[in-house]
Amino acid sequence: MNILSTVILIAGLANLTLPILALTNKQRQRIHYLFSGFFLVFSFWVFSNFFLIVTPTPLLLKTTYALGFLSALAALLWAWEICNKNTRRKAAIMAFLAMIATAACYIFIKIPPQSEEALKQAYAGNIEYMGNGLFLNVYFVFLAGIFAFLIFTLAQGYRRAKGIQRKQVGYVLIGASLSVLSVAIANFIFPYLKLYYLTPLFDSPGSLFFAIFSFAAISRYRLLDIKVILTETLVIATGLVLLALPFLMDTKELVIATSAILAVFCAFGYMLVKNAIKESRHKETLEKEVASRTKELEAAKNLAMSRAKEAEKARKLAEERAEEINKRKEELERFYNLTVGRELKMIELKKKIGQLEEEKNA
Repeated sequence: MNILSTVILIAGLANLTLPILALTNKQRQRIHYLFSGFFLVFSFWVFSNFFLIVTPTPLLLKTTYALGFLSALAALLWAWEICNKNTRRKAAIMAFLAMIATAACYIFIKIPPQSEEALKQAYAGNIEYMGNGLFLNVYFVFLAGIFAFLIFTLAQGYRRAKGIQRKQVGYVLIGASLSVLSVAIANFIFPYLKLYYLTPLFDSPGSLFFAIFSFAAISRYRLLDIKVILTETLVIATGLVLLALPFLMDTKELVIATSAILAVFCAFGYMLVKNAIKESRHKETLEKEVASRTKELEAAKNLAMSRAKEAEKARKLAEERAEEINKRKEELERFYNLTVGRELKMIELKKKIGQLEEEKNA
């Protein structure tokens, strides 16, 4: 293998690792399946690029074009899920488009018998077979439309999202933008500049941008349980290395020793993974309890605020009633003073009238 095929192989393995580990999680949810499905399709596309360089065939060339279109559709579904959009109805439409695109790639791409080197150059854009121009133009127009809609969806989701989801969508948006830019440079800029040998280097390896930034969203903002995934990755990688050691030893004693080390590590690795899963579940239980208590406290706070508002309304009502009573009291006092004063004056007038009548009679 040369450097180009090695880079593409690493990109494929990187895209294949995350979905396999996500599917091994016992607490699988819908987002686990969508995440795994997207990266599996993406890894298949990258591996098809790898085999196209190592052992190119016309069937593999058609498969690579078909998987490229399927990867774009899977990326769009993943973006919809990240942005909390309804993907159940849209998935049926995507599946229909995927079947049509796959069949079209196998039916309409015409490849005459060519050498392996010619097939490599054909995928890079250096050779364009007669009769494929219209189909490839339509293919790349649809692909560009999907990529544009993908970026638009993530940008719109980022603008509307809040909190942790906003950060998750932001990471995925950056990865998608870099991947789309890499694919655009590989399929449009380099062929225009006749730099065909650089096309495979920037085409499928550009998927690493999407994988890395999606991984960052997972690890930093708990889109999936990254601690368990990393523990399983470490144990599996170390176990594979130890598994290969007995076959590389020259003496029987070293074979027995390395086999014993492998057995001990398997037991240790099993306990390590089991402990990581147990700790993850315990942490998840605590988080649920904290969330439940937080909701209870929030409800108690809302109830207290409601009671405080009712008490405030009662106080204002009491003040208004007291003010009304004071006004009525003042009115009654004025009325009392007015009526009593008039009665006193009438009594005084009666006395004066009586005195005057006495004096007149006398």
